[in-house]
Amino acid sequence: ENAKTFLRDNPDTANEIELALRQNAGLIADRFLQNGGPDSGDDGDGDEG
Repeated sequence: ENAKTFLRDNPDTANEIELALRQNAGLIADRFLQNGGPDSGDDGDGDEG
């Protein structure tokens, strides 16, 4: 609850945090798409298959 109150009272900080989260989510999505998505055969554990 304290975090909610803080972010309501500080909209500039809330906007900065939201922008950073959205940018990070975009980077993750881009990497996911570059790697072929979930059906690419690479499950991310390093054993290539």
